[in-house]
Amino acid sequence: MHPSQGISEPSVPSVQSVAKPYIALHKTEKKNKRAKSFLSIHKDVWLLALSLFTWGFGLGLYNNIFSIVAESLGAKEGEIAFIFSVSFIISTLSYIPGGIFADNYNKKLVLLIGWAIGTPSALIFAFAQSWHWLVLGQLLYYVSNFCMPAFWAHLLRFCDKHNAGFTYSFTSSAFSLSMIISPAIGGVLAEIFETRFVFIVSFVSFFISTLFLFGLENSNSMENPNSKTSSNTSHNLQNDAKNVQNTNRIEKQSQKKSKLNFEYFKLLSERRFIAFSFIFCIVTIVINLSKPYLPLFLWSEYKFNYAQIGLLSAISGLGAVTLQIALGRLSDRKDKYHSIALSVLIFGISYIILVFSRDFIVLAFAFFIMGAANATSSIANSIIGMQSNQGSEGKAFALFNTITGIALSISPFLGGFLYSQGIFMPFYVTIFLVPFVFFSLFLICDNTMSRDSRDM
Repeated sequence: MHPSQGISEPSVPSVQSVAKPYIALHKTEKKNKRAKSFLSIHKDVWLLALSLFTWGFGLGLYNNIFSIVAESLGAKEGEIAFIFSVSFIISTLSYIPGGIFADNYNKKLVLLIGWAIGTPSALIFAFAQSWHWLVLGQLLYYVSNFCMPAFWAHLLRFCDKHNAGFTYSFTSSAFSLSMIISPAIGGVLAEIFETRFVFIVSFVSFFISTLFLFGLENSNSMENPNSKTSSNTSHNLQNDAKNVQNTNRIEKQSQKKSKLNFEYFKLLSERRFIAFSFIFCIVTIVINLSKPYLPLFLWSEYKFNYAQIGLLSAISGLGAVTLQIALGRLSDRKDKYHSIALSVLIFGISYIILVFSRDFIVLAFAFFIMGAANATSSIANSIIGMQSNQGSEGKAFALFNTITGIALSISPFLGGFLYSQGIFMPFYVTIFLVPFVFFSLFLICDNTMSRDSRDM
């Protein structure tokens, strides 16, 4: 009722009395929406998250003692670098063909094949008699990465513009969560039993991860990613209408294939894309220069045992999750390039602490903030997404990962050479390069690219 009807002098409620019930109601509605979005997660999203969690758990059990195992099997610095570099090269080469498989074949089948190829790698590690067997295991593990485009494409079927961010974040967080828990467990198991037992447990975890994928729905290459919700109401459509729809989809797919090479060459001709890819290659080298040798450094120089190394790795995983979220939010509110620069700076500070302190508590703090390096890739992907034209985002991601993957493949060789010159050398070089990367991102990217990205 209008205030002037029947009331000569209406009493106006205070702002506080009106605002408080509204704020309370607003908060209740937000909680209900969050609960609803959580409860409405599709079965396949749960299965993919559980599969990522159990796979990440198996990887985290041995990931931080792998270089120590390689050394115990006779591998020297250069040979350890060879193991990691070959692995990264195989992973890099798998991205583009993996995208083709994801677009043209049943995504569930592609996932099952990929998981089946990677699962036996842990058994090869367990029964390896020399470091050469580790190369075979790594090849199997990393060639299985070809199925990851199919993984994200299958997940896309259960997303729309209102829940895509939540769905992808929920699924990705499963892997991050497993990497917080498993390194400490793997270190304890290696200390109590032996490393072979750790790899066997990893194989069991990989196998369980594969079993989750059998529960997925079949996903055909012609299927519209957002057609899931409408499929339940389409059973009464006439057969001729279905044939017309399928024909249109086939025509659209053939058109996209014909543009494949053109769009890749077009990306390579874009100045902003190439400039940022080059700068992020340097970021990748700086972050990964000494990463394969860090557990070996703690083992041989600081005399830490498996359990202590595993615990530090778990702390680093916790820091990665925490700082990745914080820096990701900062990149949305501020400049994304500056956020990457800040991530690299925090990473450099952690290395300064690492080389000047042997106290476990102090090193635990260093490993926590070392996790800031994980934020660089997620922020970089968001930049590539902003720079990409609609309809070519997938190709942009594949090409960007391929370019930066080359840098990732080179870094273990560089780190291995430095490590052979002195056990502290790769860490000193990393600390020296951090200011260069920091100011490059602040000055070069700010002047040449940030202005353009804000306008997009």
